This record gives sequence, structure tokens and C-alpha cells, in this order.
Amino acid sequence: MSLGFTDCRLRLHKKLARIEIPTEQFSAFVSSNITSELKKLNIEYVTLDTEGIRSIDKQNFTA
Repeated sequence: MSLGFTDCRLRLHKKLARIEIPTEQFSAFVSSNITSELKKLNIEYVTLDTEGIRSIDKQNFTA
């Protein structure tokens, strides 16, 4: 399924979904139905990371 975003990341934290997309695509996200679709999956909170998508710094990454 393609929603038209060039790059995206979804991070789940229990019932919170944090979405990272390029900042220039924020308006497309806001006008989409992604939030309502995630709520159908029992996600209570959907957030859009205002810093946009970030790459992982593998040198300083710890899991």
C-alpha cells in the first residue's frame, strides 16, 4: 500500500504511534486518513514528529 510519502517511519510505544516523515510532506499527512486508520487498530494517540524523519546514528545507537 502506497500513501505517497517518499520516506517514513512509524514508532510504536504501547498505544502511541509516532510518525516520522519529511517535513515538506506534513500537509499531505494532515489531509490523509492515517490517524483514523491507526485508531481502528487500537492506537489511542498518533503524533507527527515535528523534526521530520531522522536517520539513525549507528555509531551512537543502543537498543
